[in-house]
Amino acid sequence: MRSVFISTLSVIALLACSTETALPTNVNEDAAISMDTSETAPPKDTTLVLVESDNRENFVLGVGDSFRTRLESVPTAGYAWFVTHLPDGLEMDEDFGMEPTNPEVQMQPGFTGGNHYVVHSFKALKPGDYDLVMIEGRQWELFDDSGELKPDWKSRVEGRFQVRLVVRD
Repeated sequence: MRSVFISTLSVIALLACSTETALPTNVNEDAAISMDTSETAPPKDTTLVLVESDNRENFVLGVGDSFRTRLESVPTAGYAWFVTHLPDGLEMDEDFGMEPTNPEVQMQPGFTGGNHYVVHSFKALKPGDYDLVMIEGRQWELFDDSGELKPDWKSRVEGRFQVRLVVRD
């Protein structure tokens, strides 16, 4: 019985490791990032929502404009997106939200687990060029009790998201 249990766990572990999306194995926070120099301005009547396909892009905002990041994760397994450094020209709401990735299924009674979008809200405070960098992982694996990144945090990052925000008057 014990060997069947161990074999079953081994199969589950192998299946969990084989996904179509490869996770980064080495995140070098200090390396320079090559970013597209073109700029994309959001429509005037909407709030800019940045998603995973916007990674490494540039966006133009006005002072006082708000924007959100909406990045997929697995919060039911402890994963979320965290800002590694908040530039002084941007303000972030302390609260963040969750949105189901498949509301039709995930909002059914009794449904538990699954991927969700982690949503953070920001506001542009003053003119400048700002790099917003976020990492995905489990809070207890990335941060110590004081909220500082652990020495081995880079080996525990599951995803990285960076955009350049050009804030103008």
